[in-house]
Amino acid sequence: TLSRWIKVRDDPQAAEANVAVAIAQVDRLADVSPQIRGRGFLRGVRSAVRGTPMTIVGRTSGQVAGTILRVGVREELAYPIHRVEGGLRSIGDGAGFVPILFGGLIETTRLLESGDCGAILVDGENYAVGLGFAGGDEVSLFFPMQKALDMLNVDLVTEEVWRRLTSPTPPVAAPQPTPAQPAPTAAQATDTYDVFISYSHEDQQ
Repeated sequence: TLSRWIKVRDDPQAAEANVAVAIAQVDRLADVSPQIRGRGFLRGVRSAVRGTPMTIVGRTSGQVAGTILRVGVREELAYPIHRVEGGLRSIGDGAGFVPILFGGLIETTRLLESGDCGAILVDGENYAVGLGFAGGDEVSLFFPMQKALDMLNVDLVTEEVWRRLTSPTPPVAAPQPTPAQPAPTAAQATDTYDVFISYSHEDQQ
């Protein structure tokens, strides 16, 4: 179920913060898998480096290999008006789209086809680098993966995280009864003490 999304702004000064991402709530963990088909679990997140070989597994394209061409790219793209927050610099194209400037993008060789938006850009060691956003005849554009995660305030689900989410909760041990203490002797009953314990980091040794 779609639960949250980030709206963008039609303002050149907002270009770096314009990250068109959304998140859905999973109703049953048994219905989903964090493993990428043919690649397995992601190991973490890395920054994009020009010239690095990459792959995506897209809904339309399947597994495709390519290369990072540029990082930190600024590109103006047509974007749905109803997903734009605040005022508009133009009235749009008449078909419900307005040009929005996006910054900090990763540009690769052509990897994305229609329907591949949201595919994860993965390096040779299974680290997530980018999140598929837009494509053309020659290049594809991705949001940096860490920026997308930060905007949504979520973490990447690695194998370790997945096992924590899906492993059964260990049973809570029943409290053990306290052993009965022998009754104090008459001498012990009269020996009472008041104790005050204090701590300072200066006397840690």
